[in-house]
Amino acid sequence: MIDGAEAIRKLALNVARYTGLAPLARPFVGGIGAILMLHRVTATPEKPNSVNRHLNIAPAFLDKLIADMKDRGYAFVALDEAVKRIGAGGKHGQFATITADDAYRDNMTEALPVLEKHGAPITIYVAPGLIDGAVDLWWDVIEGIVDTGSHLTLKTKRGSTVVD
Repeated sequence: MIDGAEAIRKLALNVARYTGLAPLARPFVGGIGAILMLHRVTATPEKPNSVNRHLNIAPAFLDKLIADMKDRGYAFVALDEAVKRIGAGGKHGQFATITADDAYRDNMTEALPVLEKHGAPITIYVAPGLIDGAVDLWWDVIEGIVDTGSHLTLKTKRGSTVVD
């Protein structure tokens, strides 16, 4: 379903960007900061064609993103400091904070060296059930089931449907 208000917002932002008006509009609509939410940071995803491949970014991309944001004047701060800056209404300049969900190993092995290079702190949300193996990610289970067969049969109100 297409949200009309969202479509108009995207159109306005694209018009500003393509006409060169974006820098003029930035003080009015630019915001005071950004929260970058990461999941996987790896140059070699385990499942490059996974349904969740959009949750992967390469360390080189993260490096370029942080460098670009720093060049644009963003200060990378811890989450607690971000909350203080939001409360101050942007009086301390633009900021960015980084979070990572699920505490994947690559957050330490591949993301951390990039973050340390830039002095960028990160807040990692740990899911204990994933760490100790007590639970599985539902989308990984579904993907595993689908990957085991050449097709999937779904029962619907109108009968069965086969999906390759």
